[in-house]
Amino acid sequence: MCKLFVVNSLYLGNRSLGLELLDGKGVVEMTEKQVRDGLNSGKEIYGLRVAANGIDLDIDSEDFYMTNLVIHRHIGNYQPMFETENPVCILFIVTGMKEEKGSKVYELISSRFEKKEVSEDMLKSLFLMGAVCGGAKLDGDTIIMASERKKSEPEKVEAKQTEKKKEPAKENDAEPKQDKTGSKKDPATSEKKPVEKVSEKKKTEKK
Repeated sequence: MCKLFVVNSLYLGNRSLGLELLDGKGVVEMTEKQVRDGLNSGKEIYGLRVAANGIDLDIDSEDFYMTNLVIHRHIGNYQPMFETENPVCILFIVTGMKEEKGSKVYELISSRFEKKEVSEDMLKSLFLMGAVCGGAKLDGDTIIMASERKKSEPEKVEAKQTEKKKEPAKENDAEPKQDKTGSKKDPATSEKKPVEKVSEKKKTEKK
């Protein structure tokens, strides 16, 4: 399944036309309805999530660490949806991470659809500039990828399911008890003496 990253919100003046996404190869334009239907059907679309009302789209700040989205109005007219300290109005989304010669290399896509590969120190600098709007977050001095959070979730769910399957031991499964002679008796299989009826006891006394 192809991963799609929401990069820009496409506008004509003040009217929303749709969204610009990266499919790994180039730019893909989709309407908000297409993105919403894709999310509901389980497609890997990152950056937005379906709102609680089931209609609107919200920035996915929880799972994808999305903090902003660039509005593309006209040719060369890019403006962040929320105010930022970045004066260039170019924001980056972290789309992946790989290791080369023992060092981490981060893959980025800009709001102008320019692909970059940067070092860990360079990415931290971009975070401090306020130029990274999704795909990862800076926690202290540590970069946390959104993909790492996604991988940890199924493990937690699987652990909960195994806990539910565990049932308390039944009485029949308990270890057999020892009698006075030292031999073990199974309470489930041990024979019980029949209870003598009172009427039968009286008959034997008369005889």
